[in-house]
Parts: sequence; structure tokens; C-alpha cells
Amino acid sequence: MFFCISPTETDRFQYHYRLTEHHVLGVDAGWTHLLCSEGAVYFKGYSSDTLSLNQIALNLYDHPEQSYPGNFCVIIVHRDTVTVAHDSCRGFPLWHNTDTVTNLESLSQPVWADHAVTITHGVIRVQARSTPTENYTLTYTDTLNRVHDIICTTFENFLSHNTLPLKIFVSGGIDTIMCLSYLKKFTTQFELLDYEYKKFTYFYKKNWHDRLRNFWAYRQIHSWGNEPVALVSGSMGDEYFMRGPSTANLFLLGVHQTNINEILPGHEDEYMFEYLSKDDTQKIFHEQTSSKLYTTITSSKKNTIRHIEHNLANDHQHWHLDKTITFTPWKNITIPKLLMNLSLSDYKKQILNAEFNKDLIARNDPNDLKLLSKFKNKNSFENLI
Repeated sequence: MFFCISPTETDRFQYHYRLTEHHVLGVDAGWTHLLCSEGAVYFKGYSSDTLSLNQIALNLYDHPEQSYPGNFCVIIVHRDTVTVAHDSCRGFPLWHNTDTVTNLESLSQPVWADHAVTITHGVIRVQARSTPTENYTLTYTDTLNRVHDIICTTFENFLSHNTLPLKIFVSGGIDTIMCLSYLKKFTTQFELLDYEYKKFTYFYKKNWHDRLRNFWAYRQIHSWGNEPVALVSGSMGDEYFMRGPSTANLFLLGVHQTNINEILPGHEDEYMFEYLSKDDTQKIFHEQTSSKLYTTITSSKKNTIRHIEHNLANDHQHWHLDKTITFTPWKNITIPKLLMNLSLSDYKKQILNAEFNKDLIARNDPNDLKLLSKFKNKNSFENLI
């Protein structure tokens, strides 16, 4: 789902569309476009709403401020105005300069996920959009129920629209096993990958060395080029389920006045222990406790939560490459908002042992937990045989 809106065509992209007299759209493979009364819509991705992506794209043509779940981009052309629209939690980064908007490379100005981009008569404009604040007071079971319902709805809606062959690679980690657990709940029509595959397309070859590999998640993704495929991804599981070291430690510091190193002792056999004890991870914790910036961030619960939500919304990992559509069910900002409601006791279990994720998997099939490696990112395939 890579694109560039610029005054002239670039050979970085194989496909180009004239939007207005000022701008041309360059895209990778897999985009669709529909003509409208006074313009057109260009779109790619998937919907996890009851509406299909085609319907959403046409709705956004008339009402670009509306919000829908999924992982998609819609470029709207209405007379001489171009609008970049996307799902409710944008899955890709975005930058602009004086005449170009793109998600392929870093330009002078980042566009945060809660901002909208329009181009009118060639002039680029970025405006903040309002984002709702939500406060939850729920029991652990209620929180588990809410998240389970969100995930079920996401899978049901995605599968109701999807016509592509489904593929999933299970790494032995908690997030891909949870993907498999929910996928099996709703369908048996998928391929369980036991290989890695990457098609070297025109777009891939043109952009890999100096652009694509700058996005770390694209160094470890399957892609089938011009063969339409839907790949189920566990990306953003650490982050959106509040287990990511940076996020978890900040939350403990700013909301519970403790930190990960204070809760680690005595949990050497837990799933996350070795990962949280690594030198690189410990450097993150040291910076967070010694930096004036982080002291300001964690000075209040409100500041801490605002900072975490902003970081999560702008943590972009997998979107779509050529005709490989990447289904990212954990990309839903309501999930971490709900988990931030957990008691300290329950949250410690999630940080140390991914207990919340395990409880979700057990709801579908407790036997799936037998596939999980003992420690995160260590001997990941040990239980997959």
C-alpha cells in the first residue's frame, strides 16, 4: 500500500494516475480505482467493518471525515482537491514537504496518525482531527470479554469480505498463535505456511535497498507480488497488548509508580522474562528512568496515557505490499485502552507471562497453547513440530 502524490511521475512506482493538473499518484500493485461524479477514489487494503472497502471508499468520497476499521488507504479526488483518507487507526506512516505526500520515504514533515492531509490547487494542508477519549472501569473478566468480542468482530467482518487465498505463518510466539487460534475459530480455509517467500517485483527491486528495508517489519514479511493473497500477521501484538518493553515500563512508571525491573525478580520461568532482561531492553529502561523527557511524560497518569496512545497510533509495522494484503487484527487502538484499565496485579501477569493473551487463546482452544515457545523470541519453533 505504498504511494506517492507528487507533481511528476517517479520511476519508483510502476503505476501512475493523473489526479489534478498539479499532482500525479504513483502506486505499487494492487490498487483499485472507481470513477465518481466529480472525481475518483483510489484505494487498497481491507475493511473489518460490515461494509466492504468499495462501499467505504465511496462513502469517504462524500464524507472523508468518517471513520471505519480495517487497514486501508483511500485517495479521494474531488474537483481540484485531493484527500488522503484511511482507516480509524492508520496502519502506515506518512510524510510531506512543499509539493509531495508519500508513505514510501521520510520527507521533511511527518503527518501524525490523528491528522488529515488535503491538497487543494496544489497546496498541501495538514489538519488535526479530534480523537475520542475513553475511560473504562471494568473487571478482568469484563475486559477479557470486551477484547474477545472486538477480535471476533474483526475476524468475522474481514472474512465476510475477503475473497483472497488466506495464508498464515506461525512463529511459535504468542501473537501468531493467537492469530491462528482465532482464524481456526471462523474458518478452515487457509494455508499454514512452512516456508518463507518473497517475490522480487518491479516495486520491490526499485525500492528495497534505500527505502523498503528502512521499515524494519518489511525485513521479515512474506509477499507474493502480483499473485493476490491475504497474509494473516501477528504484528503489533506486543505493542497493542501492552507487553512492549518501552510501553509497559512507561505505563508502570507513570500510572503505578513502579517499573519492570522491580517486578522481574522471582519470575525467571515466565514467558517474557528473558526478553525483558536483555541488555538492549535494559538500556530502554535505564533511559526512561534517567531522562528528563521521560520524567515529564510520567509526571502524571494523564500525560503517560496520552503519550502511550500517541506512540501506539504512530507505530506502523505491516501494511500491504503489491498484491499481498496483510491482515493485522491486533491493530485496534481500543485494545490497549482497555488493557490500561487492568489492575496492577493483572497487568503484571500480562507483562511477565502474556497471561491476558493466553486467556484469550484458551477461550478458543486451550490446546493451541501447546504450540507456544517457553520464552519469547527464543527457540521459537521448539513446540511446533
